[in-house]
Amino acid sequence: MSAATWPTALAAVLKHEGGYVNHPADPGGRTNLGVTQRVWESWTNQPADEAAMRALTPELVAPLYRERYWNAVRADELPAGVDLAVFDVAVDIRRNSSTFGQWAGVELTEDNHKQMWIPAGFAHGF
Repeated sequence: MSAATWPTALAAVLKHEGGYVNHPADPGGRTNLGVTQRVWESWTNQPADEAAMRALTPELVAPLYRERYWNAVRADELPAGVDLAVFDVAVDIRRNSSTFGQWAGVELTEDNHKQMWIPAGFAHGF
């Protein structure tokens, strides 16, 4: 099973989630490492101001990602590579995400001859 891939999977997802943002057009508000202020406050049971959100580190958010997303999809039971893809989708389509319901997946195999072109900057995948 793939429990050993957790650190690599988390690092890959956090790289794509990015650092601190607080864009007025983003309904998530203050966000750091893909964690919104609302989610962080729920996780810690404490209010979080801008300084607290800016201070988030991968080490601080790892338990949240592990419990709410990795464990929720039982990624430890998936083959390496598949675990990362499923984990990434779980993070992107969580119910409280501003992108919930806006995700689509396509299986591309040698046998089905399907192809997909994704413009630069449009999406990420592994």
